[in-house]
Amino acid sequence: MSWLPFTLAVVSLAGSVLFVLMFLLEVPNNGPYRLGSAYEVVAAIGSVLGAVLVVELSRTASRSPVAWGLVILLAAALILNAISALLFVWHGIDPGLSILGSAVVLLLQGVWMFWVNRRLAQEGVFGRLLATWGWLIGAGLVVGLLLAGIGLTLPQLSIPQLLFLAPGIFLAGGVWAVWPVWYVLLGVRLLRGAAPAKRPAKRPATAKRPATSKRSEPVKRGTATDAAAKPRGRRKA
Repeated sequence: MSWLPFTLAVVSLAGSVLFVLMFLLEVPNNGPYRLGSAYEVVAAIGSVLGAVLVVELSRTASRSPVAWGLVILLAAALILNAISALLFVWHGIDPGLSILGSAVVLLLQGVWMFWVNRRLAQEGVFGRLLATWGWLIGAGLVVGLLLAGIGLTLPQLSIPQLLFLAPGIFLAGGVWAVWPVWYVLLGVRLLRGAAPAKRPAKRPATAKRPATSKRSEPVKRGTATDAAAKPRGRRKA
């Protein structure tokens, strides 16, 4: 499965580049959105691959009903998000609804990233760098999206809106941009082998450890040790 994170890293990086170019070149001119359409197609591919990765990693993390409820919900949301992206390209869905759906999926991914990285770090599957990078991305997505969502409910261009919206977009957008690095770290980890180290089995209580000390040499007769070992007789008067 090591190919999957590396593929997601390339897809995510390509999506980020297309997204930035769309805002720089196409949004100011109000189209045509060729780069925007290409971004939606790449995002759809990333969503499908992301759903596979979510299921595969979560198998190692936990088998609790609550955790798997989150996993199934996120995997289904990613598949629906892929369909929504393709419908958006073909003008088959309202843009506002598509953007709202993408934001909800990112929020769920943030919760999952925070949980799965901390969980696999506790089990010894993930190293410190990989796990810390992952749960920080998850926390940044959740906090950033919540701040941006609160900002959108406030009066437009007001100071309270800017205080919530600007940090939220900056935080969520920043961790989204560095997400491909986590995919690369995950791919390297899977190449090395992500199975937790097994503890050695305890020996039974009756088993004795073989002696490693040198054998004691037999006591020779006539030596000082032998003489000391013999009982002394009475002295003659």
